[in-house]
Amino acid sequence: MLSDGAEWIAQVRSLLLDGLGSRVVHVLDLRHAEEHLWQVAHVCLGEDTAPWIGDSLDHLHHGRIDALLAAIATLPAPTTEAADLITTVVAYFAGRRAMLDYPAFRAQGYQIGSGLAESTCKRLVSQREKGPGMHWTTPGAQAIATLRAAHLSHHWEEVLAAAKAA
Repeated sequence: MLSDGAEWIAQVRSLLLDGLGSRVVHVLDLRHAEEHLWQVAHVCLGEDTAPWIGDSLDHLHHGRIDALLAAIATLPAPTTEAADLITTVVAYFAGRRAMLDYPAFRAQGYQIGSGLAESTCKRLVSQREKGPGMHWTTPGAQAIATLRAAHLSHHWEEVLAAAKAA
């Protein structure tokens, strides 16, 4: 499961999937994690982020979470806002440690970024169902999305065969 790490998503995952007897791997979307690093770097370092951000991104990408947390914790806090953000970002990453094992996730063939899924949603749904003046019922939208998915995945003949058999 790939997400932006929001608490409510973890709660829904727990509600729906814990207890099913299957193993759920929850991955924090890499770009969302990077955004948190860039934000704290800009607030604490201003325009002089380059020396710090490179090593911190490297720690993140290679799953060196203790080194990442130490780097964030040692940032200068020129304002109360910066001090608060440091505390928040350290807690954010520390609380999502299991979701940050990017080397293991890549080794298992898991996606670590949501770009592929977001692009698929745009191509599959938005281009066809969100045009000007379009209004859909839920069953109608689902039917069109299913047909579009069959077309884009080159399974159109299978859909036709199933429709003829029905």
